[in-house]
Amino acid sequence: MSNKYLHFVFISLFAILFSNCATTLYDQGRNSLSEGDYNKAVELLKQEVSANPQNYEAWRDLGIAEFKNNNLKDAETNLLKAYDLKKDDGETTLNIGLLYEKLEDYDKALSFYKNYTSISGGSADIIEGRMNLISRKKVEKEIKLALQNEDKLKLEPIPDNTIAVLYFQNIGGNKEYDALQKGLTEMLITDLSKVKSLKVVERVKLQKLMDEIKLSSSEQFDKSTAPRFGKLMKANKLVNGTFLNLSGDQFQVNAGFTSTSDGVFQPVKNVSGDINKYFKLQKELVFNIIDEMGIKISDEEREAIQVIPTESYLAFVAYSKGLDLEDRGLYGEAAEQFSQAFNIDPSFNQAQFKSDESKSCEKGKNDVSTINNSNNTFSTTTSDRLMQSTANLTGEVVTGKDDRNPNASAGFGRSVKVQFEIIIPK
Repeated sequence: MSNKYLHFVFISLFAILFSNCATTLYDQGRNSLSEGDYNKAVELLKQEVSANPQNYEAWRDLGIAEFKNNNLKDAETNLLKAYDLKKDDGETTLNIGLLYEKLEDYDKALSFYKNYTSISGGSADIIEGRMNLISRKKVEKEIKLALQNEDKLKLEPIPDNTIAVLYFQNIGGNKEYDALQKGLTEMLITDLSKVKSLKVVERVKLQKLMDEIKLSSSEQFDKSTAPRFGKLMKANKLVNGTFLNLSGDQFQVNAGFTSTSDGVFQPVKNVSGDINKYFKLQKELVFNIIDEMGIKISDEEREAIQVIPTESYLAFVAYSKGLDLEDRGLYGEAAEQFSQAFNIDPSFNQAQFKSDESKSCEKGKNDVSTINNSNNTFSTTTSDRLMQSTANLTGEVVTGKDDRNPNASAGFGRSVKVQFEIIIPK
């Protein structure tokens, strides 16, 4: 055997040994994690954090490996250790959000997703959509807990100024008006929330309650179920009613409010007129409800309520259909309806906002754990929209909004006002 050959063998063995030594425990653990061998990854990464307890990447990947193995408590411990060592690591923050979503701790999940968008940019639409979906899950969880503890709720006092708006029932012969049901409720909630002395329950909470107890929109009007709805939604009064088509394009809305405490229904003066002047009728109804409740509003509040989102009845019908599709989780189809509403009336800013929101929800259903932090951007505009879109889903009530400023509200940007005088006979 020649010296030259022996020299070659020696060099080759040295290279192999050197290569194995250069591959650290962390590198081996990371490779096992990427290959899906989570048990091996856990074993190697535990050795790494024992030898190098300040290696936040090892703690992070150990947490991810435990998460993949469904060892959620260990995953939480390790990921939070990584977060303590380096709070601005996007991969750590994202995976903590995913973990808390899995644990159904939705408040923490939302918090870490928000942190993720601020430190790494993330994939804006996906994270925005994910947060919207989680916010809806949060409301659903609250409703389930309320149903589980329904007996205890009967003993809890409800603030006098808290109200919920139920779906109005179409009792006319023209079933095409069924589409207006959710849109009418949404707009009444929006307007009533502008009264600072009122706390208005969000519409999503009503929808989740109906889904959970499997009630149709017509069954909610039963006198025996109305007080139950009030207790479950923590509302002292429930606004409800009916609408129907009269002759031609004439349209009438009958409304009132039911007291949660005793189930007594207090009627409100009905409104009627041309369906093409729908929003004038809707605004008139709002003021009738406010007056019948004996609430005094300021000039500023009255002015804010009078602002209308669109003058197009057809745009509003498309918007209402979008709300129904959104409630059914058909976000792609909902986005199409909202876009159609905006195309009919390009000044209908809320329709554009809802279209963007539904598109992001559709993307949010995808796997967000594979986001590449380095190749994404997150604009200030998107961030503002994200915060607004989740704001009305995460609380017990809808807070007041001034729809005259589309940047400070949900997108209503019109300055059109409906001027009229309301006179209620005594």
